[in-house]
Amino acid sequence: MGVHVKQDSLGRIFKIEKRLGRGDEFEIISHFMNGEKKVSRFHHENCDGLGALLKESTDWLGAPLEIPRFRLKSRSRISTFVKGVLGFFEDFSPSKTHWTHLDVNARYTSQHLAWRVFTERSTEELVKYAKSQNVSLNSVLLHAVSSAVGSLLLNDSQTECRWLIPVNMRMSPSEALSTANHTSSVGVRFNRNMPLAQLDKTLKKSLNPWRVLFAYRLASALSHLSENVLFKLAKKRGEHNFWIGSFSNLGVWKLPLESENENC
Repeated sequence: MGVHVKQDSLGRIFKIEKRLGRGDEFEIISHFMNGEKKVSRFHHENCDGLGALLKESTDWLGAPLEIPRFRLKSRSRISTFVKGVLGFFEDFSPSKTHWTHLDVNARYTSQHLAWRVFTERSTEELVKYAKSQNVSLNSVLLHAVSSAVGSLLLNDSQTECRWLIPVNMRMSPSEALSTANHTSSVGVRFNRNMPLAQLDKTLKKSLNPWRVLFAYRLASALSHLSENVLFKLAKKRGEHNFWIGSFSNLGVWKLPLESENENC
């Protein structure tokens, strides 16, 4: 566990983001059958969400997690490639978000973190609901989170929501065991009043594999620039290309229960 196949180049970008006051801290909360709860904090400079899960799973009994791998079909349609190129350039288009009372310049602290734990039963109900609506679980969660953020923090005139969606880019067996950053991202824009079914179609369209791959290769290339150049690029991007937030669902994991201290 924790194999690093190469230097974590993307971690350098997260390190630069911290110089601008943009937080990279997140938590993994483990709930065990005996009632024990463990909260572990991680920094994106060192690992991505799935990497943190891999690290944390060393404290869980049972078989280690099997991280899914990113695969790109070599015989994909030309139209898929073209849409990926167009989507890639769209992610660099300018946008503004009008908040009601959120100070976007406030320096990030760990107190900005908030979390909600779903029980096994509530998770099953969410999955069941997604299937009944013929949409993905990601769409259900994004729709709910975006609605909550919109009602609490967005100005009434802000009808468009723009979220950043991270994508796992572990391609080889060795990378599937790596805790370092192997993540790309794409943008998804939608009207805050958009029905769930339409949001699901928009999200699936945004997750174009070529678009994801282009963004990943670009970030990997840029990460080799000097820290001063990366700082200027990150600052400029923040001034012209503003996201509401980053949305990520790390999946539903079925873990074997071998004792009362198993993770649930």
